[in-house]
Amino acid sequence: MTHGLRSAAWMLALAVPTLVGAQVRRASPSAFSIEDLRRAVGVLAHDSMAGRATPSPGLEASARFIAAGFETAGLVPLGDDGTFFQRYPVLETILRQDSTRIDIGDVAHWTFGKDYFYGGGQGTSPFGTIRGDAVIVSGTVTAENARSLGIAGKVVLYVPAPGARRDAAYRSIFAMGAGGVAAVVAAGSMHDSTWRQLSADPDEHKPMTAPAWSVWTAQKPASHVYFVPVLELWRQRFAQLLQRAGVDTSILRERSGAPRVTPLDVEGVLRFPREILRVSSPANVVAILPGGDPILRHEYIVITAHFDGLGRVQGGPPGPDGTLNGADDNASGTAALLRIAKAFAEGPRPKRSVIFAAVSGEEVGLWGSDYLASRPPVPRASIVANVNLDMIGRPAGDSVYVFGRVHPVIGAVANATLRRRGAQRLVILDEAAFARRYPGEPIADRSDHANFTRRGIPSISFFTGWHDDYHTAGDDVDKVDYDALSRIARIAYEIAADIANVASRLTAR
Repeated sequence: MTHGLRSAAWMLALAVPTLVGAQVRRASPSAFSIEDLRRAVGVLAHDSMAGRATPSPGLEASARFIAAGFETAGLVPLGDDGTFFQRYPVLETILRQDSTRIDIGDVAHWTFGKDYFYGGGQGTSPFGTIRGDAVIVSGTVTAENARSLGIAGKVVLYVPAPGARRDAAYRSIFAMGAGGVAAVVAAGSMHDSTWRQLSADPDEHKPMTAPAWSVWTAQKPASHVYFVPVLELWRQRFAQLLQRAGVDTSILRERSGAPRVTPLDVEGVLRFPREILRVSSPANVVAILPGGDPILRHEYIVITAHFDGLGRVQGGPPGPDGTLNGADDNASGTAALLRIAKAFAEGPRPKRSVIFAAVSGEEVGLWGSDYLASRPPVPRASIVANVNLDMIGRPAGDSVYVFGRVHPVIGAVANATLRRRGAQRLVILDEAAFARRYPGEPIADRSDHANFTRRGIPSISFFTGWHDDYHTAGDDVDKVDYDALSRIARIAYEIAADIANVASRLTAR
């Protein structure tokens, strides 16, 4: 715990009792109208928005709708040039397929589209050249054992444990990414007929987007762009590699699933030459309600919700059936953000200033919140808390996860709020409950609060859990529980308002 955190925690110990006995502001009963929430979700998740991909016309239309809501509430624009829009640069590029290739020494030479596809990744889209010693990793890799395997900086050819499901294999792949590998080439599990069908699908060769600034990560300094491309290799090509390299395949079929590293004693080189199609400027929508205290107004709370989506189903049918409307993910959080902004604007002025930020690019790597947190419109040292809303419209059993309550400062306020004002007939869950419900699923870096916590800004984050319609065309407006959404939005507002009204300063000066 840093000196600043100790100081803030000591001050909060004095502030919370004062806040408990004070008459602090309340939202009006109409502030979280179910019909207003339904209308906002309906606009953002309408088929005409085409899934709000970053960047896209639907995203721009959604940004204008949110800006109009902020303006109607009487908030002050905090974007570029006196507008509500903070824009960030995004490169739209396409791979030059004729020269996109992988070379594993003299043992294997593979070309994109013919031998492998880009299956996923962590961070930005791949570009340039990646080099590293080539190794085969077999078995199950976890966050606990990844760093002990000595694979940092290596080009990994990965063979999952025998019988491993695809989702389990990808958990191992992402664990290796966290362990610092340069790239992962996974032995594909698709049938040959499926592979040939993908090879002929133009959607598999579509342009990609990447942020045109250095994305901050925990693994590397902010001055570096970080990505770990994950590529899927045609299984016949992998079998040919093993034969040519003289690898004993029996060691790759260890039934226990224990991870094993087999060096190939050659260099792996991955080349991703790209052509720039255009530079786009998607927007975050940012507004502020200045605080009323002459001193504390210079401290800021940032309330965030991402309003972008995934666009359309890759290779899906035209029209509504192929649109990923993202009603819960995350029109629900954005609608709540708009109502919270209106509640703050209509009530007594909070002591601290409150920033409302609808961010884009979350679905492609937390881009908008990264840009906002790395280039905030106020001094970053004066941001004392973040409250994040992501997928809060479909609670199971009227439960909602409220993460971050273990923090000695902001968490103490949140817990005091929940004790004093009740839980709006909701079951309030924490990180431990999440781990029990979703064992092995990481959550800390999967939404926009991560870009604040990484920079030392504590966050309270709201989430109602994944469901069968997550990232599918089934995430539609009529499946949102608007009554629960209203109650969750009210709780988020109450916590944010209490943080904004803590009597003592929350930053160490």
